[in-house]
Amino acid sequence: MQGRGFFLRGELISIDGHGAALQWRIPLPLGEKVEVELAEENEARTFRVAWRGKRGTPEETQAGLEFVDANESWNVEALVARWGIGEL
Repeated sequence: MQGRGFFLRGELISIDGHGAALQWRIPLPLGEKVEVELAEENEARTFRVAWRGKRGTPEETQAGLEFVDANESWNVEALVARWGIGEL
């Protein structure tokens, strides 16, 4: 998957201060670096695929992402308030 950039829309499964779990249309390899931009944000953040679903299962296209920069994090409280949900 390295070489050419491409856009892929995914579905957010969960999010915390250290990263996120997403569902994609294709499986992502472990260690792959990806940029993620949440809807309504104008800033892409860089992550590394830390885990992925087991091949041959419905979870195969799920991936757990962690920030490449360990000092970076989501502002979870602001996201909860913006999205109008009780808890993440």
